[in-house]
Amino acid sequence: MLTLRTALVLILALVTPAHALTLSGQARVVDGDSLVVAGERVRLFGIDAPELKQRCDVSGRNWACGAWSKETLAKIVGQGVLRCEALERDRYGRMVARCMVSGRDVSAQMVLAGAATAYLRYSRDYTGAEAQAKREARGLWSGAVTAPDAYRKGRETRYGGACGL
Repeated sequence: MLTLRTALVLILALVTPAHALTLSGQARVVDGDSLVVAGERVRLFGIDAPELKQRCDVSGRNWACGAWSKETLAKIVGQGVLRCEALERDRYGRMVARCMVSGRDVSAQMVLAGAATAYLRYSRDYTGAEAQAKREARGLWSGAVTAPDAYRKGRETRYGGACGL
């Protein structure tokens, strides 16, 4: 009977639209914009963070901004109860979600900290937070950085804060 019950739960999960899913609980941080919650791979909506191995240049100093972004996300999700509302699935099968910790938008906190950028290709929700992080030269905006999507494509297109590139 347990096997039949498990099968029914799996079938319901497959036929339920992504937008109907809500996940909450502990999260394992994968990188600066990805988590695993309740066994589900989750991509944070509206932001793009440096890749784990990506390095950035702050005033001529090369630093591990991708690893720092992951650490920043871990601190944010560790501040309270995480709740993620699914919006859709991406091309990799991950749930794209708006996640909150104790009532605060995780993506907004990442962008305000300068640990991620507003992903304008998908949303304009975090442009104000990014502008504030740039003005205050926080995190990535304290120097020149290759945009995460350009880094993934192997291009060295840079944009930055304090360095003005």
